[in-house]
Amino acid sequence: MNVTLHGNVAEIVDRQMKLGGYESPEDLVYDALKALAHQKIEEGIEEGLEDVKHGRVTRINSENLNDFITNAI
Repeated sequence: MNVTLHGNVAEIVDRQMKLGGYESPEDLVYDALKALAHQKIEEGIEEGLEDVKHGRVTRINSENLNDFITNAI
């Protein structure tokens, strides 16, 4: 896959490559995507904790597991 960056985005990548010691733009993009994935995970955890805090939970046990799976799909 080839990607061409222009303007501010190209400048940011160039600056970050110099500051961060990246060997290639691909290394920088990989780190950026990894950071984005971590951010999404953290947001999901925070959302889940808020759900628990407000009682928006479902207890799952051997008796309701099949119903839970069926309704989740």
